[in-house]
Amino acid sequence: MKIIGISGRKQAGKNTVANYITGHVIKNLGMVSDFDISNKGELEIETLDINGNKGWGILDPTRKDAEFTT
Repeated sequence: MKIIGISGRKQAGKNTVANYITGHVIKNLGMVSDFDISNKGELEIETLDINGNKGWGILDPTRKDAEFTT
C-alpha cells in the first residue's frame, strides 16, 4: 500500500490532482474504459446509459450515500 499526501493553498488544485490519480488507478485496474478531468476539476468517466450509448458522467469518490457504497 502506498500513501500520497497532497498539500497546498486553497484553490491550488489538490482535489483535481486526487481525482486524476483516482481516474488513473481505476482505469489501470480495468474498472473504467477511460476518464477525463472536467474544467471544474471533477473526475469524469466514460460510461454507458441503459440503451448502450456511450457518454461521460461525474464520479465523486467522496460520496458516502448508500446508493453509491452498496
